[in-house]
Amino acid sequence: MSNITGADLDQLDQLAAAFTTAGTEISARAAALQSKIHTAVSNFEHTLSTMQSETTTLASQMNDEMAAIRGHAAGVSWSGNNRAAFDGDLSSFSGVVQRGTSQIASDISSITGQVDSRFTPVLTEFASALRA
Repeated sequence: MSNITGADLDQLDQLAAAFTTAGTEISARAAALQSKIHTAVSNFEHTLSTMQSETTTLASQMNDEMAAIRGHAAGVSWSGNNRAAFDGDLSSFSGVVQRGTSQIASDISSITGQVDSRFTPVLTEFASALRA
């Protein structure tokens, strides 16, 4: 026991070595966590981007089909309530597709913005604090 430090120097050396080992382990785990966080966020954003792209493509294909049906129907001599109902239903469906596509794009943009502005900084700060 040292009178100057008030502790056993060998024990202090052992404690310092334990802190060094723990610090190294914590730093390695923090780096692994930060990597996993980055991968998870990147995969999530990629999935959202793919969903948005596929939604836009499928909506465009549906619009092309509706335009083809509209074009085909224009060549048919047809009038009356059934024709009006057909045209109205086709127009209504087209509106649903456009609104749905727009809403999905807006929601994906909102989710991505929240991940970028709220979730990612918290996780990055957490991982950085563990590494410090």
